[in-house]
Amino acid sequence: MAPRSEEEISHSRRINFDVEGETRTLRHLSGRDKPVLGKRGAELCRVVDHERSEVSETGELCLAGSQVTDRYWNNREKTRRQFVRFPENRETLWYRTGDLVKRGENGCLYYLGRIDHQVKIRGYRVELQEIEVVLRKASQAEQVVAVPWPVVDGSADGVMAFVSGVSKIDELHILNRCREALPDYMVPRKIYWLEEIPLNDNGKMDRKKLAKLLEGA
Repeated sequence: MAPRSEEEISHSRRINFDVEGETRTLRHLSGRDKPVLGKRGAELCRVVDHERSEVSETGELCLAGSQVTDRYWNNREKTRRQFVRFPENRETLWYRTGDLVKRGENGCLYYLGRIDHQVKIRGYRVELQEIEVVLRKASQAEQVVAVPWPVVDGSADGVMAFVSGVSKIDELHILNRCREALPDYMVPRKIYWLEEIPLNDNGKMDRKKLAKLLEGA
């Protein structure tokens, strides 16, 4: 979906996502909460739940069509997991992107994050990036991380948050903003300020290291 004005274009930034090894560059507006992927084509795009049933709102993005390959190079196991066929049309091969998207009322798809960042909190499926969007706006910080904590038998009892990149935080203000925008089970129990967020070997924020910090808290 293209920005509507030159001003929006000048204040937008690009994001990259990988589809079958090909990096596509999309543009989303910095003033919006979620990157806009654009409108879906009924025959080329599906949004499905964890049972691969098509859903009308939030789910995993699946793609098909002439521009989608049918396998990973020299990786049969990953090909088996990511390329699937749906019962109602066994002829079409679909690629499971692993991206969590939400379909808006205007027909556009909004990128929410990765399926592997979904966790269970008090029995609810939660996308951590949805919490981080609210945290980022409330704290005015770019570096924010939501960590499910504590986790027992695969389900978290709550969420803790870490913020960096700002000189100070107003924890009460941030939590109040979170309560206004999120259901109770997604509101962080506490906000921690760090000089730097630890990164993993891939340069991404390391949730495991942050969880270890919570163990010693």
